[in-house]
Amino acid sequence: MRRMLLAAAVVPLLVTGALAQTVLQVNQIADVQGVRTACGGASLEDQQAMSAQAYPIVLKLAGANGQWLGEERLTISGHGQSISVGCEGPWVAMQLPPGRYRATAEVKGASPKTVSFAVGEGGHDVIIRFPEIVEGGAQRL
Repeated sequence: MRRMLLAAAVVPLLVTGALAQTVLQVNQIADVQGVRTACGGASLEDQQAMSAQAYPIVLKLAGANGQWLGEERLTISGHGQSISVGCEGPWVAMQLPPGRYRATAEVKGASPKTVSFAVGEGGHDVIIRFPEIVEGGAQRL
């Protein structure tokens, strides 16, 4: 009886944990659902650190006036995967294998935006714009 109660208490924790989204802090690198992922800030030092890692794709979130937006949630799907990650900073870099992908980004105060992109040889940036967020309405990093 005691084992059954313990098992019943553990199962909801495992299910809840499996559904939880990974949230990274600025300059944190982690394995997110099997993909090396980095959360970056917009400072020169952060940019240089991210460039040195040679990620094939960097997703950057910007507002109406080009200001960087942080605290986003991203869902990237493609190549047989669906990856969900949150980042405190405005840039998310990922070691995705070559292929076609779709990213949906969500930030506070705006409707979700979806973009398609391809990962191939070399690295490139994908800027996701939120024109409804003006300078004063978003966090600058």
